[in-house]
Amino acid sequence: RQRQMCIRDRTIPVKITNKGKRNLIIRKVETDCTCTAAIIGNRIVGINDSVILKIVFRPMGRYGRQYKTIRLYCNDPHRPVIKLIIHGDVAVN
Repeated sequence: RQRQMCIRDRTIPVKITNKGKRNLIIRKVETDCTCTAAIIGNRIVGINDSVILKIVFRPMGRYGRQYKTIRLYCNDPHRPVIKLIIHGDVAVN
């Protein structure tokens, strides 16, 4: 029996809110795999403003349990690198 992989992309919106006392500047967005993309509209987030980070996972050729890491490099002196981890199971049809 031949395995068929799930090839549907999955998009996960993540809301990022600036609770600081100055603009949050997202300098760089980095993923740990070419199967994962992170797209952000505005890299400067005003005080009490929010922005949506769209994480797109492309499972092509993958199956089973998957863990992916996204890093945001920003000007927050207490947390200059924000690490997001997504995980899930890719089904085989």
